[in-house]
Amino acid sequence: MNRNQIIHLERKSGTDWELVSTVHAKVNKAKGTEGLDGAAIQAPMTLNFDVRYSSVVAAMRLNTQDYRIRYGKDGDGQPAFFKVTEYDDYFERHRNVRLTGVSYRG
Repeated sequence: MNRNQIIHLERKSGTDWELVSTVHAKVNKAKGTEGLDGAAIQAPMTLNFDVRYSSVVAAMRLNTQDYRIRYGKDGDGQPAFFKVTEYDDYFERHRNVRLTGVSYRG
């Protein structure tokens, strides 16, 4: 499937999260891992979100830890959240940016 999906970029504001922007992105699985934590299998999902460069996306460049992506739903029907772990502006061309996100319970 090579169509754009709608994702929501959120920024941490104190203890809450605020919606910064809603953008279109090409979403693709980056990798999947499984680990054992407290005798329970933990399987975070890692996705790549390819978005168009904008001033909102540019603001994420040096402080990805303050942002998260809300995309889709988890197994319980709740919104799924992804920590932004990587920001890749290919050759600093300012056209497309690949954001890598790791799922977590928000």
